[in-house]
Amino acid sequence: MVLQGTIGRFARWGLTHGPVWGTLAGVLGGIPLAMLLDASVNELEIALIGAVSGLVAGPMLGVAVGLVCLAADRAPKWILDAPDYVAVVTVVGLVGAALWPLLQLGAAGLPIGTLGVVLIAGVPAVDAARSAPRLLRPVETETPPAPLKVARGGHAS
Repeated sequence: MVLQGTIGRFARWGLTHGPVWGTLAGVLGGIPLAMLLDASVNELEIALIGAVSGLVAGPMLGVAVGLVCLAADRAPKWILDAPDYVAVVTVVGLVGAALWPLLQLGAAGLPIGTLGVVLIAGVPAVDAARSAPRLLRPVETETPPAPLKVARGGHAS
């Protein structure tokens, strides 16, 4: 049940954030990359392609990040105790593995291809770093509010 709930949270996170990731990745990484590669695609088309790609790939990326974070959570804490780092590495690795051959980034050269992957994967990686601990252990990351103490005179302290 824990596995299903956690993966469900990660999948919903990918579904709801994916279009934003895709749009921002298109604007921040796709447009400069298209200019460097002399692609015949305009800025609006790149943003729309990013949004649709994010809608489709977001849940899959969310599930993959969730599975890797769950596996890393099973490791001893003295070896690995950082779901945010695991999420970032997973996002950058998966985005790079998908985009490198798809966009033929190797043809542009290693520095430009790597820069393209980093720019495109940057937005979901930052979001993954911020969201992974909360999605992995939602109860532990929420701190309950401190009880309000009321003095005899009716003043809160």
